[in-house]
Order: sequence, then structure tokens, then C-alpha cells
Amino acid sequence: MQSFAAHLPKAQTDTLSDRRRVARAATFVRARLEMGDASVDCAMVERSPFGACVVLDVDQALPAGDLTLVTYHDNQSRGARVRWRRGRRIGVLLLGPA
Repeated sequence: MQSFAAHLPKAQTDTLSDRRRVARAATFVRARLEMGDASVDCAMVERSPFGACVVLDVDQALPAGDLTLVTYHDNQSRGARVRWRRGRRIGVLLLGPA
């Protein structure tokens, strides 16, 4: 089993950051992704006004479609859509107002 630290952000080696509207800032916020009646715990490790990178606590399949990202420290929720996934790391587009 890989350590959680293995899933933290690494230096970008491609031009993905060039395609973003705004650069993501490193952060560490405990959160959960909600999908209907189910949810999975995660940590948000990068964030911008338009998107985020989260690391799932456990490798789990996610259903297609929109999710809700809820941060524990302030119980804020925001719609999200999965844009990419690499193992437990998931990039999401944040939907609606902040």
C-alpha cells in the first residue's frame, strides 16, 4: 500500500499548468466527495477558483456524472465534475459559485 505522501503534488513535467485559467495553489484541506447517498473521504491538495486536485483516502471507483465536494473545516459544499484521474489523485472542475 502506497503512503498518502506518495499522492501529494509533484512538480509539473508537462504543460498542464499552461492550460489552466488560473494556477492552483498548494493546500491541505480534509474533505469528502458525495455521490448521491454515498461519499468518500479525501484531501484537497491543490485549489484554484475553478478546480482542485483531491487525493482519495482509499482507491475507490467513482460514478460518472457530477459530485459534491464538501470541506470539513467549514462544511462548504460545491458541485464538482471529474476531469482526470491517476490512481487516487483526481482533478475536478468546480461548478457554480464559490
